[in-house]
Amino acid sequence: MSETAESKGGVRILDIILGVLVVALGIWCLMTPVGTFGTIGWIAGFAMLFEGIGKVIAYFECKKQGTQDTFMLVGGILSALLGVVLLASMGMRWAYDLFIAYIVACWVIVAGVTNIVRSFGLRDARYNAQTISLGSSWIWVLVLGIVLVVLGIWGFFNPLMVMVALGWQIGFAVIAGGVNLILNSF
Repeated sequence: MSETAESKGGVRILDIILGVLVVALGIWCLMTPVGTFGTIGWIAGFAMLFEGIGKVIAYFECKKQGTQDTFMLVGGILSALLGVVLLASMGMRWAYDLFIAYIVACWVIVAGVTNIVRSFGLRDARYNAQTISLGSSWIWVLVLGIVLVVLGIWGFFNPLMVMVALGWQIGFAVIAGGVNLILNSF
């Protein structure tokens, strides 16, 4: 067996092992959806911290070239500080996660209203064109819009359920990624 075939076999086995581990992580995400959603605050905190450190480093690199930007330095310091605060404070992470849940609920309401408005445009197009096929699905778009508005309002008053739903969504996405790793190894 050639060295290339052996290395491909090793990569294939590694992909399968990683795929199984990723699927297991996805199953864990499905079993603990609120905990999964709760990682968003951690991710944002680390992102702010690393982005801030990167901006500070970039400022000093630019300063060597004489192109420094004070706003870059100030923004980097503030980002890093906010990242540290978010990482150090469980209350701040919870507030951040709650904010994200409310934003998603608002987003669902906006999507519902958009579908409702769109449905009436489809209905008008159908009647103006005097054809059944054009805009015949306007009623389904209207129903979907109403359902989305109701779900968005319900989610606004039940942010924990939004967190659960998003945790499940993350879990399904992770499982899909793991299955993709496994299938791509063949």
